[in-house]
Amino acid sequence: MLPLENLTGDPGLAWVGPALAAVIASEAEGRQEQFVFYAPTYGEAVNRRAALVVDGHFSECLDGLAFRFDVEDLRSSRIVRRLERRAPVEALIEVARQAGEELSTQRRLFPTTNLEALRYYAQAMTLDDPQLRQSDLESALRQDPAFHDARFLLADLLLSTGDTPAARRVVAEDPGAGLDEISSARLQLLQARLSRGRKEVADALEKLSRLLPADAETAARTAQEFLSLYDYAKAAEWYGRAAETDPDNPGWWNSRAYAAAYAGDPEAAFDSLERYRAADADTPNSLDSYGEICFRFGRLEEAEKHFLAAYEQDPGFLGGAPLLKAAWCRLFGGDRKGADELFQRYARTARDLGDPRIGLDEARWRYWTGRRAEAVRALQRAVEQPAFPRRFLAEAHVQLAVWRLLAGDAAQARNHLREAARLAGGRLVGPDALLAWSLAADSGRRGPPETPVERLRLLARAYGCLLYGKPAAAAAPLRRIYETSPPLERDLVAVLLAWAEIEAGRAGDAQRLLEPNPIWQPRTESAFHSLIFPRIFYLRGLLAARADSREAAVRNLRLFLDYSGDIRDVTAHEETARRLLDGLGAGGGKPGR
Repeated sequence: MLPLENLTGDPGLAWVGPALAAVIASEAEGRQEQFVFYAPTYGEAVNRRAALVVDGHFSECLDGLAFRFDVEDLRSSRIVRRLERRAPVEALIEVARQAGEELSTQRRLFPTTNLEALRYYAQAMTLDDPQLRQSDLESALRQDPAFHDARFLLADLLLSTGDTPAARRVVAEDPGAGLDEISSARLQLLQARLSRGRKEVADALEKLSRLLPADAETAARTAQEFLSLYDYAKAAEWYGRAAETDPDNPGWWNSRAYAAAYAGDPEAAFDSLERYRAADADTPNSLDSYGEICFRFGRLEEAEKHFLAAYEQDPGFLGGAPLLKAAWCRLFGGDRKGADELFQRYARTARDLGDPRIGLDEARWRYWTGRRAEAVRALQRAVEQPAFPRRFLAEAHVQLAVWRLLAGDAAQARNHLREAARLAGGRLVGPDALLAWSLAADSGRRGPPETPVERLRLLARAYGCLLYGKPAAAAAPLRRIYETSPPLERDLVAVLLAWAEIEAGRAGDAQRLLEPNPIWQPRTESAFHSLIFPRIFYLRGLLAARADSREAAVRNLRLFLDYSGDIRDVTAHEETARRLLDGLGAGGGKPGR
C-alpha cells in the first residue's frame, strides 16, 4: 500500500494519502494468504519484493474528495484493477475500509475512528526527524489514548533513540481496552523488549508471527531471535516459514540450512540447500554453502566438489576463497599434497586479483601444514619488504609475535609487537595485538590487557592458562566466551573449550564440542588460529585413545603430528601424541625441535 498522491494543491491534506494506506495495510494484518504492508515510496515496495502495488491519487470534487486506487502487477508493470470513490475527508476511514473490502484484504478493524488522531499518526509516518515524529504521535494519543498503533510506534521510536524510561511510561499508560490478538501480541513484545529478556522477546515474536502467517519478515525476525539464543531448531523452523511464505527471497533457505546444521539436523539442512539452489542457481553462493555444511558434517569429498563447482562458476567469488575451502577439505582428509595443490591455485587467483595479503596467507598455510620454520622465515622476509602496505606489515609482525609465543620465545614476540606498534602509528591495534602483548609481557603472569572489552579480558585469561600450564582453569572464561559467540566463532572457541574440559576431566563435554568440523572462514582467522589447528586432531585422538577407539586415535594423532611439523609449541602436545601412538603400537615418529 502506497500513499495516494495529493492533487488538491492543498498541503494541509498531505496526510490523507499516508492515512489511507496505513489503515488499509493495518486492517489486512493477519491474513493467511497475503501479506499487505505500508510502503512510503514505490522504490521501497520494489525493494521489499511486493507482487502488487496499490497507489493512485486524490483530488477535490463537489462531494469533497475523489479517490482513485490503481492496483499494479509489478511483474508485468500493468494496472490490473482500479477503484474509485468520492467522499468528504471526514469519511476517510470509511473510504479506506470500503477499499479494503473491494481489494479483499480487510481482516481486522483499525484501532481508531478519531480522524484527528489518524491525522497526527499519518503525519508522523512521513517525518524523518525523531522529535517531530514523537510530537505528532503524542498528539495522536492525546486525541485517542486507546489508539494502540500510535502507542506502539511511539514506544518503538523512544526505544530506538535510547529513551527506555519514556518508552516504559508510554507502554504502561496503555488502557488495555479494545486490544485484539495482534495488538495484544505487539504489546507483549514491547514489554519483553523493555524487560530486556531475550527469551521473552523471542517467545513474544513467535506468538506475533503465528498471528501474521503471511508476514515473512516477522518470521525471519523470529528466527534471528532464536538464533541469538542458540535455539537452532527454532531458528530453522522460522527461517523455513519465512522462505515458504516469501519464495522470492531464497536467502532464507540458506539461513535455514545453517540453523538446521547447527541444530544437528543434516536432513533439514540439505533439504534447505536443495531448495536454495533451485531458487538461486545463477550465483555460486548456494554451492559454497553446500560445501560448508558438507564439511561440517564430515562429508569432505562432497564438500570439496561443491567448493570447486562454486569456483568454476565464478572464479572471482569471495576472492577465490572456495579453492581455499576445498584445500581445507583435503587437509582434514589427510591429503596434504592435494591440499597444497589447491592452495597454490588459490594463491595464483589472489595474485591475479592484486591481493597483497596473499603473502600472509601463504605463511600461515605453511605453518598449519607442518612447515613452521619455513613459515616464520617466509613471513620474516615479507615484513622486510617496504613495498607492502604498513597495515599488512603490522599484521604480519603480530602473527610472528604469536608464533614466537607458541614456541616459548616471549622476548622475540615483544620485539615483533613493538615493530607492529611502530608501523601502526605508535600503538598496538586490534585484539590479536593486545592479546599477544598481554601474554608476552611476562609469560602470561601479568593478566589481561587493560581494555574495557570483556571478551578480550576473558581471552587473555584463557590463552594464558592454556599456554602456561593451567589449561583446566581456561574452562570458565572460555565457556563464557562460547556462550556469547555467534555460531561460526563458536565453532572455533569450542575446540579450545574442549581442550580445557579434557584437562578438567570432563571428556563427555569435550567430545560433544569436537564432533562437528568447524566451518572455516578464510581470511578472517585470528593470529591465534594455530592454537586451534592442527590441535583439533590431537584432542580428537586423545579422546579416541581413552575410549579404546584405536583406529580413530591413530588417524587423528598422526594428522596432528604431520601438521605440527618442525617447531614444538609450549604445550608439549607433540610429545604426548608420540607417547600415545607408541602405546597404541603405531609408532610416534621423531620429535620436532
